[in-house]
Amino acid sequence: RFGSTVPQIVRESRALEAARGLGLVLEHVTHEDSFYYVMPFVPGRDLDLETKDLHERSGGAGLGKAELTLALGYARDLCQQLTRFHEGGLWHKDIKPSNLLVSEGRLRVVDFGLVTPLESALTLTTHGTEFFRDPELVRLALAGKRVQDVDGVKFDLYSAGAVLYSMMENSFPAHGSLSSISKEVPEGLRWIVRRSMADVEKRYGSAREMLSDVLALLDAPDPYAVPLAALQAVVGGGGRAKLVDAERALVLGAARVDAAVVHQLGVGLGVDDVVLQRHHLVDDL
Repeated sequence: RFGSTVPQIVRESRALEAARGLGLVLEHVTHEDSFYYVMPFVPGRDLDLETKDLHERSGGAGLGKAELTLALGYARDLCQQLTRFHEGGLWHKDIKPSNLLVSEGRLRVVDFGLVTPLESALTLTTHGTEFFRDPELVRLALAGKRVQDVDGVKFDLYSAGAVLYSMMENSFPAHGSLSSISKEVPEGLRWIVRRSMADVEKRYGSAREMLSDVLALLDAPDPYAVPLAALQAVVGGGGRAKLVDAERALVLGAARVDAAVVHQLGVGLGVDDVVLQRHHLVDDL
């Protein structure tokens, strides 16, 4: 009601029916000029409050070992639920800390008010939340693109990366994908954030891919010791052509790409050579 158009109501109804099939929504009812839906009650608090507590317990330099493990666990939960949404044909469209509740040590995605079928023929809208919504989505919506013409999965992944950034920094990514990470975090985690918030074509292909990298850090005895070459965020989607994006490395806050990183990637180039080539394509790593 109060501004919902008939196409919007139809979209909500179809999407919520799909969400009910996944057990995410208990019931939904559509009237001529309004609709409502009922979700399971999740006792807990939102991720913003949880993140503040994690940083207060850790001090100012970055998350402590126990707090980092909790944050990676929340990232795992988010990626698992996004995998379920996307494979069920749904685009959440508003992933942000206030729509993520921590309950009994696990993260739950809530608020399906913007949920949209990935194959919807409706025109894109600019709905979402600034700093957690990819600016490219706004551009495509203003250009009149339809939902089915874009990959909604990639936009949820951008938001997931922004959420992961906010857990590491205790702040939102004010400059989008160019936001620097100042806190002490595992290098692999920096790459996960950058890959999920990269340009659409360079982003993870799925939440399952992103989950694989999060688990590589979460399951490791020491997340700081995980070799970068073990991550999809670094080596790409499994093909033999690997992208070394020196521009992204610079955004991470390093003036030069560390020689150890180059060694881990197996790139037979000097450090200066990597930095000077904005996108260096290396075959047969």
